[in-house]
Amino acid sequence: MSYFAITSNQARHIQFLNTLRMHLPIDQIIVVPKENRDKNFTKQERRFWPRASGIGSMYLMCNKSHLKDDLVLTSLRRKKPKVGFIFGAPLLPKEIYSIPEYGCVNIHTGLVQHYRGVDSSYWAIYEENFDKIGTTLHYIDSSIDGGDIIDQDTVKVVETDTPDKLFFKTCQLGFVMLIDNLQSIINNDVDRKRLNHRGKLFQTKDMNSDIMKEINLTCKDKIKRFLNENNS
Repeated sequence: MSYFAITSNQARHIQFLNTLRMHLPIDQIIVVPKENRDKNFTKQERRFWPRASGIGSMYLMCNKSHLKDDLVLTSLRRKKPKVGFIFGAPLLPKEIYSIPEYGCVNIHTGLVQHYRGVDSSYWAIYEENFDKIGTTLHYIDSSIDGGDIIDQDTVKVVETDTPDKLFFKTCQLGFVMLIDNLQSIINNDVDRKRLNHRGKLFQTKDMNSDIMKEINLTCKDKIKRFLNENNS
């Protein structure tokens, strides 16, 4: 059977590919590059996944606007894939997510009934909802992070966590969750759960430097308050 992956080029995305390829042969990889965030974030990310280096030689690099190009679509259709695995990719057009026989599976670093779109863990910190920091494994449809749920879980919050580390934890949880459900996904026998309530949708434009600064400045105190309330 044939499978493809669509992801990006940062350490977390490489870790996603490495994890997936340890358990499944991936015939095609499409990489949509992201710009590096600030140097501190990149340094922390590489420290979190120290072995995540190098995508490999067999992949197609393209930007968001080229995902509908005939070259991309023809390449993906050629091998008649069963499943597409997605992490860190832009919103996919139907021309792509409808190609695999069993659909496309996405790792969303948030709980979709609370936070959809981007920066979910950061918004949960901002709103002091530490019990809502987690990950959703779901199928892709025409909505934004609204497809049928395969699995979902929250991360464990500890006193030494930072906003970035909590985000990295949601990524890593997604990789574990994907492997735990992999056989059901490729055999198309997933117990799919419909999302009955869609959480807030956050876009890149919603985040700004002032909000991120507040998140970083207040995170430590908010975590202490959350842990005290839950341990009392």
